[in-house]
Amino acid sequence: MRWESLKEALAEHPAEEKKALHQLTTALDETAADVRTLSHQMMPRTLEENGLLPAIEDVLEKSLSASGITFRLEHFRVEDRRFPERVELGVYRVFQELVSNIIRHSAATEVSVQLYTNQERLILVVEDNGCGLGSAGKKEGIGMLNITSRITTLKGEISWQPSPDKGTVAAVRIPITSTAA
Repeated sequence: MRWESLKEALAEHPAEEKKALHQLTTALDETAADVRTLSHQMMPRTLEENGLLPAIEDVLEKSLSASGITFRLEHFRVEDRRFPERVELGVYRVFQELVSNIIRHSAATEVSVQLYTNQERLILVVEDNGCGLGSAGKKEGIGMLNITSRITTLKGEISWQPSPDKGTVAAVRIPITSTAA
């Protein structure tokens, strides 16, 4: 309501109201940033209601389909299985970041995703046929640091390898025992 009244008042008193408008815009921007931070910390609805596998399928459908990148998802021993909430959320966020990096930086046309358990580890393998990490490594960006931080918090590990043809293979291994929960 205040925003609307400011717009009307601007026509009559531009100098005074522009300052108030600027202050309000700053407050709204800060609020939006806070909401964004909170939303990133929250559990996504698909993940919360259906689990990790359907959430990963959802990301693939919504993100890669829209970008024109074809994908294949293989899974083993994860159907209808729930993992500790912290593990699910961490792996989901890492997966989102990997997909985002593929879309923005790799020039890939195909992505292969594997999700499975092996003993007491949850394993996620994401392979693309893009340009690869390059000679510079490109492991220093904020996205890569977020990935590393999340995996470290879950006491997991990630390895980056060149794909057999071209591109990159990221392999994430997260313990799913009570120590990671």
